[in-house]
Amino acid sequence: MEKIINDVKEIVASAIDLEVDEFKNDDHLYNDLGADSVIGFEIIIKLQKKFGIKIDTKEAPTLMTVNKMAELVTAKMATAEK
Repeated sequence: MEKIINDVKEIVASAIDLEVDEFKNDDHLYNDLGADSVIGFEIIIKLQKKFGIKIDTKEAPTLMTVNKMAELVTAKMATAEK
């Protein structure tokens, strides 16, 4: 899971134009990091491409931290492997 967290953090850092060491894994995408819905959508697209998963529109509002994103990616990848 550590690799997934690092990859997710890289995607978020790139989208919000910060270095990975400038924010914590539990910082809120909008409230703490200043992202908007366009950046949120960009992150979702990058997560889907990077990990080969599909994120439903109903799941998107739950993806507000790196930790939540990594949990969802891990769960979807585990499901896909079965």
